[in-house]
Amino acid sequence: MIRAELKAKAKSQIKGNIGILFLIYLVYSLIFSAVFAPFIAMMTAPIVNLFAITATPELASVGLADLGVWYWIGFAGTMIVGLIAPAFMLGWTKIFLGLTNNQKPKVADLFSGFKSFGKALWLYILWGFFIFLWTLPFHLPAIILLAVIPVLNSQALVVVFAILGILLSIAALVMVVIKLLAYWQSFYILAENPHMTARECLRESVSIMRGNKGKLFVLELSFIGWFLLGMITLGIAFIWIGPYFYTTLANFYHAVKGKSASQPSFANAAPAPVAPEVEVEVELDIEE
Repeated sequence: MIRAELKAKAKSQIKGNIGILFLIYLVYSLIFSAVFAPFIAMMTAPIVNLFAITATPELASVGLADLGVWYWIGFAGTMIVGLIAPAFMLGWTKIFLGLTNNQKPKVADLFSGFKSFGKALWLYILWGFFIFLWTLPFHLPAIILLAVIPVLNSQALVVVFAILGILLSIAALVMVVIKLLAYWQSFYILAENPHMTARECLRESVSIMRGNKGKLFVLELSFIGWFLLGMITLGIAFIWIGPYFYTTLANFYHAVKGKSASQPSFANAAPAPVAPEVEVEVELDIEE
């Protein structure tokens, strides 16, 4: 089976590299903990104090005028952290792509995504934007249906509208999963092709994932047992499971891309002709 080949290859590739990969993850976690946590505290502390003022004014340690200042400082800080996250995502992707190409990972590789900071950020924004657009036809009717339920006089209509709203919400969730799978390879593509634009990476991802979304979904589901093991061991097992998972996904990218004859490939036969996906047309109409 292809999944077995991808996983077996990943196991051999991470052998002898778990220590450095754990160190890289530790550096990544420390950076975000040191930067992100204070801003979160700035956002939550004013809210806690606001409740204190409302309930017992004498217990409040700051004035109402100060609450907004600290909250917005924290909010701005979290936004800044969000802006640099895509560059780290790209660096993380490069680490595991390098691992599948027999390159030894280094801590410095974590910061390699900042060489394409703008493209990584724009790719992340487009990724979220197009997923939002694809779910909009399901979310809007669901919101409208659920919103009118309180004014309905008929119990039967309430039930019907509630069921329709729930079904549309489920459909939106399914669409999110489908489009996430379609765009999944975009960061891998950017990592290997820094000259490509964000939209080109998205279009290429859609192209190579055509007919492979189900395979990726099943591959990820096959790790559920490992993730449960990681939780049972209070996260200790993730020291090995994390690299195993991400290396397998990098191998999957090579497989669907057909990059190397040494990689197992799903492209054993020419795909049947399919109509162009709508998102290509949508993307072409949006200026960077």
